[in-house]
Amino acid sequence: MRLANFLTCHIVVLVCFCLKPVQANNEATSQTNEADKFEVLLQRIELLERRNDETEKKMEQMQHDFTLEKRSLTDRIAELEKLENLRNGDIAHTNVPDRRHDVPQDEEKFKDESIDQDPGLKQTRINKSGSARVRRASVESEAAFFATITPHDIQHLGENQNIVFDNAVTNIGNAYHTNHGIFTAPVDGTYVFCATVAGRHYTDGKDYYAHFDVNGKSVANFIAYPNEQSTQMIIVNLQSGDDVSVKNNRADDHILGATWTSFSGFLLYQNFVSSTNVLG
Repeated sequence: MRLANFLTCHIVVLVCFCLKPVQANNEATSQTNEADKFEVLLQRIELLERRNDETEKKMEQMQHDFTLEKRSLTDRIAELEKLENLRNGDIAHTNVPDRRHDVPQDEEKFKDESIDQDPGLKQTRINKSGSARVRRASVESEAAFFATITPHDIQHLGENQNIVFDNAVTNIGNAYHTNHGIFTAPVDGTYVFCATVAGRHYTDGKDYYAHFDVNGKSVANFIAYPNEQSTQMIIVNLQSGDDVSVKNNRADDHILGATWTSFSGFLLYQNFVSSTNVLG
């Protein structure tokens, strides 16, 4: 009996010694598995972050493309509206009978003498073209405006895109259109325009360029250094329906908004055409 108990004790001790390495190996294996899982999680997080960055860049590019397309459509709509207005004006003109020849010559002469004597219609300049004279007098039609940009900067402008001064502080005669930044001459005459543009700060310090556009033709240019302003003024003869705007030169340029950038203009002299002789 004693021998059996002795052998049993030895067997138990041996079993314990054998189980300890197995337990240690199990613990080491468990720690290795946890480390592998943690590494996999880190890799998945990095992958998700990269995908998120790529998605954000694609969204920014889509937003940029959408803005350019929207502005392009706005300019196109403005051109179509101008053509429609000109067409309607031509139709209205053809439907109105010309009764100037029905007026007796003495009565027409009396009208011109009355105008010459009226100080409210003071003549300032007379031009002769063939048998007709163009009299430039104080204006009968009113046209004057002053517009700024809503308090935010304008970024990513397109090449040759209208700068839209959407905040009309003054717009007498409603000849300036805040939705597309174009002034349309209501009558024939001499007009004065002034604009100030402020270049936005660039990391590479490049300059900003713009120009006055009259019926699709550049007539005066702007150059502005970062965080500085450039101003131009033009005096031009326009016919009814002609348009004037300020356009950006290069693609993806930026300007300062709010009251840092502005556009204004007014009718200086209105032209009148008469078939009779006018003394000035």
